[in-house]
Amino acid sequence: MTIQCRTSCGEQIDYERFDFPDGYIYFLPRNIDGTIHNCSNISDKGYLDKHFQKIDEKVDEMSG
Repeated sequence: MTIQCRTSCGEQIDYERFDFPDGYIYFLPRNIDGTIHNCSNISDKGYLDKHFQKIDEKVDEMSG
């Protein structure tokens, strides 16, 4: 099933499911052409910094 990337980069991708013997399930993001999706949002440090800041703000909110 093709869906929009979960990090909101705008790309349409497929998630390939891998079931491990210990019960862990991993979904590998793949581009429509079958290559592994190298999301521009994950590669962009600014994107991660923005989301980590939101997490920090939420933790501060909850603790205080």
